[in-house]
Amino acid sequence: MKKRLFALSLSLLLLMPLLSGCGSSADGNTSSAASADLMMDSGAAYDTAAAETTEAAAADAVFASDRAASTNSSGVPAALQNAKVILRANLDAETREFDEADTSIQALIDKLGGYIESSSVEGSAGYRYASYTVRVPRAQYETFLEQVGTLCSVTYRSRSAEDVSEQYFDRETRLKAQTTKRDRLLALLEKAEKMEDIIQLESALADVQVEIEALTGELRHYDSLVDFSTVYLSLREVRDLSDVPEESSFLSDIKLTFRRSLRGIVDFAQGLVLLFVGGWPVLVFAAVVIWIVLRVVKRRRAKKSAADAFFTPVTPKYEEKPKEDDETPEE
Repeated sequence: MKKRLFALSLSLLLLMPLLSGCGSSADGNTSSAASADLMMDSGAAYDTAAAETTEAAAADAVFASDRAASTNSSGVPAALQNAKVILRANLDAETREFDEADTSIQALIDKLGGYIESSSVEGSAGYRYASYTVRVPRAQYETFLEQVGTLCSVTYRSRSAEDVSEQYFDRETRLKAQTTKRDRLLALLEKAEKMEDIIQLESALADVQVEIEALTGELRHYDSLVDFSTVYLSLREVRDLSDVPEESSFLSDIKLTFRRSLRGIVDFAQGLVLLFVGGWPVLVFAAVVIWIVLRVVKRRRAKKSAADAFFTPVTPKYEEKPKEDDETPEE
C-alpha cells in the first residue's frame, strides 16, 4: 500500500508543472494542495510550504511597493509605474570638440550611476565617429536624455517603452512552482528507503534544478533591463553643426532650406578643390603615361610606313609609242 501511494505521489509531482502551466493560478494552487494531501501522510510539511508561500507573497508585495516608490521620477506614465517596463532611447549628436564631448558624456554617466556597456570610435581627427551603448538607472533616464543635449548638439531622438510584465510574472510563477516541487521532492527523498526510488527522485530533482536556474537567469536579465534603461548614443565630429529648427513654421523652413542649400554649394566647391589637390599626382602620372604611349605608337607607325616604302617594288614606266596609221599615204 505504501509503495502504491509513493508511486502515485511521485507521478503527481512530475505532472504538477504541466497542470500549473495550462491552468490558471487558482487551479494550480488547488492541484498543488490536492497532490500535497495525497503525497504527505502528515499535514506538517504542507503547512510549512503554505507558510513559506505566504511569506514569499508578502515579500513580493513589499518589493513591489518599494519598486513603485523608487520609479516615480523615471518619466514612466502612472499607469505603468507598477509594471515591468524596459525603457530605450536612440540619440544622434554632433560636436565640434570631440574629445571634450566624449569626456563630458562619460563623466555624466558616472555621475548618474550608470555605465557604458560598449563603445567604439573610428575615423581620423576632424571626422571621428563614436558609438555608445549606455546603461543608466531607470530613475535617471530622463535626466540623462536632457543633459546630453547640453553637452552636444542632438540631431535625432527616439524613445520606446516595452512592457514585459506578462513574460516576467509568468516566469516568476513558474519559478515558485518549481521551487515548491523541489522542496517536496527533497522531503520525499528523506523518507525514501529503496535505491530505485532514490534514483528516480534524484533524477527528478536534477531536472527541477535546471529549470529553476534557467528561470532565475531569465528573471535577472529582465530585472537588469528594467532597472537600467538603455540609450544608444552616436556622436559625430563635424566642422559645422547641422541646423536644427527650434520652431516649426513656414518662414523657419525657408531659412533652414536656404542655409542648407548654401552649405551644400560650399561643400561641393570644397570637395572639388580637395579632389583636385588630392588627385593631381595621379593626373600628372596619367598624363605622362598617355604621352609615352602616344609617342611609342607614333614611332611604330613611322617605322612601319618606312619599311613598307622600302620593300615595295617600283614599276618602270614605259613611254607610250605613237600608233601607226592604218592608212598608207597615197603615192
